[in-house]
Amino acid sequence: MATVYCLFFENYMYIGITEDFPFERWSNHFSKKGSFVGAIKKVLPEFDYKVQHIKIISLTLEDEFINGQKELQAIEKSLHNSFDCNPFIKKVGFSVISSTTRTAPRGFNYEAIRKKTDKVRDKIESLF
Repeated sequence: MATVYCLFFENYMYIGITEDFPFERWSNHFSKKGSFVGAIKKVLPEFDYKVQHIKIISLTLEDEFINGQKELQAIEKSLHNSFDCNPFIKKVGFSVISSTTRTAPRGFNYEAIRKKTDKVRDKIESLF
């Protein structure tokens, strides 16, 4: 099963995916040289990676929902695009600091996964 997760620190939001064990992936993000810590340090250079006030929202996606890793990566890219211009996220004051420049599949028909992306985004928003 795949997992979509959002990490929150102050008014910053980091979106990620994993097909492995989420806790293992998160521990990589929180290490001194982890991608979440690196993204936070770009906007908050004084960030102490030992800070304990990080919130996590995690959603497990059923196998039937995802058609392979490329589609999962396309959903992640679509979520980034969706949250970047989402009035709800702007209203609650979050800025997305993660990126999909290395993982977004090329030539993917994002219109075809919009409904799946909307379901995931709606579920995340319902948790606020």
